[in-house]
Amino acid sequence: MLNAATRSFIADHRGDDVYALSLKAKQYPDVDIRLALQQIEARQRCAKKLPTITANDDWVFPPRLSLEQCSSEETALYKAELISHMMQEHAINPDERPTARHENANSNAGATIGCENKKLQLVDLTGGMGIDTFFASQHCSAATYVECDEHLCELAKHNFSYGNINVVCCDSTDYIHHMASTDVILIDPARRDNSGRKVAALSDCSPDITTLWDTIRAKSQMCIVKISPMLDATEALRQLPEISETHYVGAAGECKEILLVWHINATGDVKHIVHEQGVKDFIFTRHDESAAIADIATGIGKWLHVPSATMLKAAPFTLLAKRFGIKQLAVNTHFYTSDTLPADWHGKSYQVEGIYGLGKSDIKQLRQLACADITVRNAPLSPEMLRKKLNLKDGGTNHLFACTLNNGAIRIIHCKK
Repeated sequence: MLNAATRSFIADHRGDDVYALSLKAKQYPDVDIRLALQQIEARQRCAKKLPTITANDDWVFPPRLSLEQCSSEETALYKAELISHMMQEHAINPDERPTARHENANSNAGATIGCENKKLQLVDLTGGMGIDTFFASQHCSAATYVECDEHLCELAKHNFSYGNINVVCCDSTDYIHHMASTDVILIDPARRDNSGRKVAALSDCSPDITTLWDTIRAKSQMCIVKISPMLDATEALRQLPEISETHYVGAAGECKEILLVWHINATGDVKHIVHEQGVKDFIFTRHDESAAIADIATGIGKWLHVPSATMLKAAPFTLLAKRFGIKQLAVNTHFYTSDTLPADWHGKSYQVEGIYGLGKSDIKQLRQLACADITVRNAPLSPEMLRKKLNLKDGGTNHLFACTLNNGAIRIIHCKK
């Protein structure tokens, strides 16, 4: 797929400016310059997102849209480890699969070095760039990558040529109805319609997993459904019966993806897991949250605690105060306070410098800060309105948090970053 000259060119210019290289195209007649520039740009874009993949000189990257939509290495590894953990914890046995072998398994299926389960088989119904398939396959004996885009399939055949992954170019809806039973199914429905516009409902995604759900459960022992954080996870749980776990996966201050996990031995309430690197997973059920009693602060302590975007998406707002020994400023404000720092907090903690209202004297004092970042939560004004009122520039070491307290008063909390 990459001739020797093109591969050498990519290696020699991996850190160079792509536009500047394009102007010198005639100097390299033996190089497929269009492909080379695409690969150099992709490696530069994905250096942090996919460090293992970009370090592999043999890997050929697809066009930009697929790069933007693919999983990061961090989240792909999490899914791979989740598969291994779930299979062991819930005693899911590949020998109990209705058919002993997957009909599309490769002849070199057992070749994965360090494979944890020499019998475990996996099907990724929405292969895409193949990042999830690649990392998950390292926990399996055989994996099948299913993708309807012919170009992506050609790249996958090249990128997976030495692994235990079989590539199938097929529509996933057609494939699942004819495939043999497997152990694990991965599926990441596309969240855009035929016109490229984002959709808001799980049933509008492609494939429509709500219509395939019975078939998926009939043909697997475990399934992981990846959905966008922009979709309504609560509604998704109503549409997909018997989900056992919901994983909210965060990285770099964002909720990157939500994983809905089903397995054949599921019982009890849905378990919600907030996973972010560097802190202990936060695990709860909706019953835990509804049973928790709100602990409302009567004042603002030395520290202000702001939950991460991932925790906000999971929404265990009352339970957070109980688990971390902190207090809520108000039921709907989602800021917390204490005089000490909680361990394993999912979010940021700021030292409180001062507390202000919206009176003239308070506004005058705050204007002396000159610049500050502004966050508004549960208050009848926007950050832009408050910035204009205070005449402050963005940035600096100050951070202002405007919110409504439990008694209805609006306060601006001045913190240092």
